[in-house]
Order: sequence, then structure tokens, then C-alpha cells
Amino acid sequence: MVDLEHDGKSVNHDSVVLVFKEVVCMEVSRKIGQFAYGAFFMLVLPTLWWFWAWRLDQLMPNLWTIPVPDWIGVTLVIAGIAFMLTAMAVLWLRGKGLPMNAYPPSQFVRTGPYALVRHPIYLGFIVAVAGVAIAANSPAGFWVVTPISVLSVLALVLGYEGPRLQAHFGDARNHATTLGLPSSDAPSHHYRCAYRR
Repeated sequence: MVDLEHDGKSVNHDSVVLVFKEVVCMEVSRKIGQFAYGAFFMLVLPTLWWFWAWRLDQLMPNLWTIPVPDWIGVTLVIAGIAFMLTAMAVLWLRGKGLPMNAYPPSQFVRTGPYALVRHPIYLGFIVAVAGVAIAANSPAGFWVVTPISVLSVLALVLGYEGPRLQAHFGDARNHATTLGLPSSDAPSHHYRCAYRR
């Protein structure tokens, strides 16, 4: 055991090593958690939803047909994934964090795709889900999995993410977006028109 001296105080070498090991272990655990979280939402969950749609297509072969051509599905998949990746990059670079609820960014982002819609990653995901269903000619994917995906995203945003964003960023999250709905406390269009003089 070696005692070190720092600012006139004696510091035990073993306790410094122990603290260092603990910090490294916490950082490694954090990185593993981030990887697992990302892998679940980017690989496992989409695979489960694809399998669910495929199985439903087998069980209900007479489900309604999809009213659009396959090439539109491919276009939607490409557009949805590109929009998601762009939003993730902007959130990472400007928000100084990851696009994950468990590891949120520290800065509020309102540029890039976030200037268009409040939740571009979720919008891109829904567009990609619908696109995969169309491209795969999966009626269950289009008529069952896609609407449930939309409802799941709405539940997540309204029940969990919205309140957390409000608590963390306050009124900053009520920024106006080009394609978004006004915030809940903004005066309605009818109110503004009725009282404009």
C-alpha cells in the first residue's frame, strides 16, 4: 500500500484504484445498456412486428388487400429510414445525447427534422413500418401492425415522453413546427380569427 499526497492530504493508492475501477465499470455498464436499448428498438422489436404480421397473414389470408402499389412501399421505407437517421444524427450532434428515452440528450433540439415535426424519429418509424407492409404485400402489416404501431407511438409520446420533456425542458418543447399541431396551450385558429381586429 502506497500513500500518495495530494494538496497536502494523504490519499491511499488502493482507494484511488477502487474509485477508478468503479467509474470504469459504471461507464462500461452505461455503454452496454445503450447498445442493448438501441438493439432492442432497432432490431428486435421490428423483427417481432414483422414476424407478427407474417403470422397474421397466414392465419387471415382473406384480409383486405392493400390499395397501393408495391413500389410506393419501397419508397416509404427509404424515406422513413432516411428521416429517422437524419433526426437521430441531429439529436446526437445538436442535442448532445442519444435518441433514446433512457439516455436523453441534454440540449433541446428544434432544427433540422425537429423544425418540421416534434417527433421525427417516430414519424420516420411509422412511415417505414407502413412501407415494409406495402412492399411485402402484407395486409396484416398494413391494416393491423401499422395502426397498432401508430397507437403505441402516441401512447409513448403522450403518456411518457411528453411529460418528461415538459419537466426537463419546460416551455421550450412547445415550439411551433411547420407540420405539427400547435401546443395545447396555444390559442386555437378559431379564437385567433374571431378576436382579430
